[in-house]
Amino acid sequence: AVCAIAQETSDPPRKPSKEAFGIFSRIRQIDEFLRQEPALRECVFEVHPEVSFRLMNFKNNDGPLPTKKSEQGLRLRRELLMDHGFGASFLGINLPRGVALDDFYDACACAWTAKRILVGIARIFPCNPPSDIEGLEQAIRA
Repeated sequence: AVCAIAQETSDPPRKPSKEAFGIFSRIRQIDEFLRQEPALRECVFEVHPEVSFRLMNFKNNDGPLPTKKSEQGLRLRRELLMDHGFGASFLGINLPRGVALDDFYDACACAWTAKRILVGIARIFPCNPPSDIEGLEQAIRA
């Protein structure tokens, strides 16, 4: 039903991904929390690992990265993380059962962005973000 509504109401017609649909309830929870506690809007930010990886790869200016599920994509993401301060031994740890390597790399990319936010050098996309009707910023940081 969500896919049908999204396709009928978006331009161009689009459906949300399974991954996005899976986190919609959590997004609603965070939005509600930020509405109730406006002071937290200064320290809770939206990030996206693919935006972070793209920014890490900016010097190469190679366009989109290979899919994170491919061997080439995993290798490039590992190299980018190492170029930005993550040690090879850390990136090579044995992951807990059920944790995929691409998800671990995504978490590392989000940690990289968190540090950039903390020290005040994160980029904001779009650079002049709009707010929704509740005053919540609509932006991704990297």
